[in-house]
This record gives sequence, structure tokens and C-alpha cells, in this order.
Amino acid sequence: RNYKEAAETFKLKAAKGWAGKNDPMLIGKCYYQLKDLDNADKTFSDVVAAEPENVEARLYLARTYSLKEELTGTKGLAVPKFEALLDLIGNRTNEYKQEQYEAYKYMAYYNYDASKYDAAHTWYDKWFTLDPTNKGWQIDALLGKSLIDMKKKDYVAAREDYNRVLAIDPNHKSAKQAVIDLTKVINAERNLR
Repeated sequence: RNYKEAAETFKLKAAKGWAGKNDPMLIGKCYYQLKDLDNADKTFSDVVAAEPENVEARLYLARTYSLKEELTGTKGLAVPKFEALLDLIGNRTNEYKQEQYEAYKYMAYYNYDASKYDAAHTWYDKWFTLDPTNKGWQIDALLGKSLIDMKKKDYVAAREDYNRVLAIDPNHKSAKQAVIDLTKVINAERNLR
């Protein structure tokens, strides 16, 4: 975990003509771990320019921009990077499921945070259907959708999201409570009409 020394060693190897094929990625990962985001950006961008089909380099470039967002407070910097990653992956879901999950998660959160609720819903739907065997991913996607529905004051849809969570995990405590609470709200609204 001596990332600074590791990056220097890889660069020294390259200067002596001993660089391995994967050394630039390793250097970029060192910069990423050090939160030296300008050098990580440059390194991963160089790898992508040299190898446009390198999914790992595109993923780390998107991660780098996502981290830049966190550190600078500038939202949406990683959007084009994750979009480029998804374009490259295309329909190779089985091969790159984890990478797609990370992109869908980012895009869902970004759109939710930007109050683009319809777009966020779409990303949560993609996240939900990405891997039918991954119940944790499905539950997290449904919980995200429920937050959107709550923001939109669509309590019936939010309750349905929580009921879908309970269909996957009947013991999910917060979903159980949410269904109870939302039923009260829905009934109260009906009584006011």
C-alpha cells in the first residue's frame, strides 16, 4: 500500500524500457488511491486513448471523475465517463455486470440528486433488472425508487416499491414499517377527499 513509491517504481521501469503492458493501469490506480486525481485522470485517459476498448481503464476514469465530484462539490463530472463506459460495454452484461452496476448506481444517484426524478427512476429500473439473482442490488434499487416516489408525493407508488422489497425479503424491517406508515398516509388522504 505504498502507492507513491509503487508509482515511482513503475515510472522508473518505464524510463529504463522495462515497462509491462499493464504498468500504466497500475500507475493510474496508485494515483487514484493517493487521490492524486489530476495524474490519475491523465494516466487513465492515456490508457483509454491507446486502448479504446479497455473497460477497466474507462471504469477507473469514471471513478476518478466521481471522486473529483466528491472533493470539489461539482456535480455531474462523471456522467459522460460512465456513459462512455456503458456504450463500450453495450450488451455484454454477463461479462461486465459489476461495471454496469457501478455505472447504474452512479447515474441513479446523480439524477436523483439533480432532481431529475424520471431519469433516476429509469436508472433504478436498469439497476433492478441487471441481475435477478442479486437480491441486495434489487432491494437497493427499489429503496431508491421509493425515495423518488416519496419526493414526488406518490405514496401509492412508494408503498408498492416497499411491498416489492418485502416480496424479496419478507423480514426487511424498514420496508415493513414504511408500508404501515404509507398506508396510514394514503388512508388519511382518501378520508380528506
